[in-house]
Formats: sequence, C-alpha cells, structure tokens
Amino acid sequence: MKRFAVLIPLVLFLPCVHSQNGNEAVYWAQQISKNAGELKDVAFQTPLDLHRSILFKQDDTAALIMPAVGVNDIQLKTAGTKPVPLGIVWFLGAKPTTIKHAAFADEKLQLATIQSNGERRLRGVLLAVRQNGDRMELLVFGRGQQPLIKIPMAERLLHQRSPIDILATSKGDRDYIVLHLYGRFMVHIPVVTGIN
Repeated sequence: MKRFAVLIPLVLFLPCVHSQNGNEAVYWAQQISKNAGELKDVAFQTPLDLHRSILFKQDDTAALIMPAVGVNDIQLKTAGTKPVPLGIVWFLGAKPTTIKHAAFADEKLQLATIQSNGERRLRGVLLAVRQNGDRMELLVFGRGQQPLIKIPMAERLLHQRSPIDILATSKGDRDYIVLHLYGRFMVHIPVVTGIN
C-alpha cells in the first residue's frame, strides 16, 4: 500500500500535493463521461460540469471530481435534510472505504475506464450534502439508494484556488482524500491506495 506524502503541522495534516484543474482534468472528465455510459443504480441523477472538473494526482493514484452543474456555496450553506448533489468522484489506483477502512467491493461502486498509459479502471462514487442536526454531512453513494458512508463535514474558513479542491493526507496508517468545498467546509473521505 502506498502512502500519501504529508507535512505535519501542529493542528492539521497538510498534503504536499494539491489538486489541479485545466486541460488534463477536462480530458479525463470527457473520457470518463464517454466511457462510463449510463451510471448503474444511482441514488440521484444530476448534470455534471465537466469543464470545472478538478484532478488530484500522485504517482499511480488519482482522484477526479466532476461537480454538479450549478452547485455553489449558497446551496451548501442552506442545504436542509434533503440531499443536495455535489458531483461524482472517480478514483484511479484507490477506492473509498468504510470509516473503519474496509474497502468497498467493486460491485458496490460505479465503474469506468480511461486510456492513461493503457486502459485503466476507475471506481466512482456520487456525493451529496445535507444537514443532519446541527452539522452538515457528506453522503457517499455507490450503487443503490442508500449511502455507503456518511461523513461529518468540518466548517472552517479555507483559502482555496477553486470552488472545490482535492488534497490527500495520511493520519497514522490511514489514507484520506480531503475535499475543500467553497472556502467553507472540509471533509475527509477514507480511501485505500495501491489498487489495480
């Protein structure tokens, strides 16, 4: 299993590698959109803004978020108990796990392929946010109507280059993809890396 490179400050774990957007992210998003076809057994349908896609890459691991069309900070801030679609994250060389870090089987995830140094398999999850009591939470859906995991979102003032940033970090022996959302929320999605 590969580890994400990190710097360890006093309060937060900050990754050395940040997300990037631009031509490569859009190219990946267009390939995935073309090759994934119709997603199977989804909890919700939402149009995606391929040109606002954000790509994180480190060695043979990558994560690409394709945000929902029109999603913005106002929608997140005013979300109620009904889930608000955020978009889809596709993983290369990694897959999401339970909170206790048990990897989800491929049949529970969305699947696609792209051409990147040969044909590569990607695993995808749909993301939505909602209010749960006094906190916001991220819902991570694979296939089916029920979320695979629910993750509390930390509300923090964040300085970021784009509305959604993807970073990676490790805490102890655990790996996470970290989403920074609209300068306001941060959420850690547990992942396992080194997956073919």
